[in-house]
Amino acid sequence: MFMSAFGLLIATLILSLKSGLILGMSQNSVKQIVFFSSAFAISLGVLVMFFLPMQSVMVAILDKYTFIGSILMALFLIYLGINGEMNNCSACDATSNNKKYITVLLPCPLCLIALALAVILLGPALKLSPIWLGWITAGVFFLMLLIISFGIRKLMKTITVDAETILNTFLLFLGAFTLCCSLFIPSLVQSMMAPFSPISLESGRWTLGAITGMFVLLIIGYMKHALVHRKGERK
Repeated sequence: MFMSAFGLLIATLILSLKSGLILGMSQNSVKQIVFFSSAFAISLGVLVMFFLPMQSVMVAILDKYTFIGSILMALFLIYLGINGEMNNCSACDATSNNKKYITVLLPCPLCLIALALAVILLGPALKLSPIWLGWITAGVFFLMLLIISFGIRKLMKTITVDAETILNTFLLFLGAFTLCCSLFIPSLVQSMMAPFSPISLESGRWTLGAITGMFVLLIIGYMKHALVHRKGERK
């Protein structure tokens, strides 16, 4: 039960990082930051209530579109990280009609749906109604967005930092990480589902001989490298 709640908390934290960073680096007022944070949190609670009666539809959507969506999202984040001009959020606010800023600010839709599905599935395990757990998670999501936003804003006022460079690096890292996970996790799941036979050692003597030979070769290589290095110092 504790690990399930901890995993849900970590997933909520990861989802709130990007939007919280961008909100903190923008010139939005406190009311606008609270508005965006509450809108994102309410959308999570509404998704839980909406998909609760039709979990099969939710699973089908994630199963069909998660891979393509995650690849597109990863490429989009990498593009934003490389194209730094789009992310100059220090001069943006919610009233500037900056479509690029709004696009970067919005959370990943598939991530929100996946988090809503996790809430629905973990509700019985945590002995809570999925709706109640959904709104509790939405409240935590809201608080995390506010903490990250105001924390980044406080940090930018006390320390001279290039907000655009930090944001570009973060988006580039997040895009690369998402791309690696998108390509690696499906293969890992398929390999875990495939039947396999355990590796058996026919002879312990031959195994020990192979390990000993490997260490002998390593020692010979090290000694050869050390001799070449000493000859170079003498010259």
